[in-house]
Amino acid sequence: MKRQLNRLDPFKWLIIPLCYYVFTVVAARLGMTFYDGNHYPYFFIDSDVLGWGTVMLSVLGLVAAFLAIGYIVFVVDKLLCRWGKKIKRIK
Repeated sequence: MKRQLNRLDPFKWLIIPLCYYVFTVVAARLGMTFYDGNHYPYFFIDSDVLGWGTVMLSVLGLVAAFLAIGYIVFVVDKLLCRWGKKIKRIK
């Protein structure tokens, strides 16, 4: 069994949420509104209300959380690979 994930994959997985964040900031600056009339889809990235410092802390916290989850998935993949090799040897 070959491991499917490498050490950089959790960083690669951050590309989509970070692109979405950039999209929401650009869209808000261009005047786009979401379903409820707000310029931002989530309260924790609303820089008009919270300010850029608080929003950056929120974004960094989310990046850290996503990265931690990504590395948990990476470790589980690594462990499953080891267990799969042991099971193959037993059979």
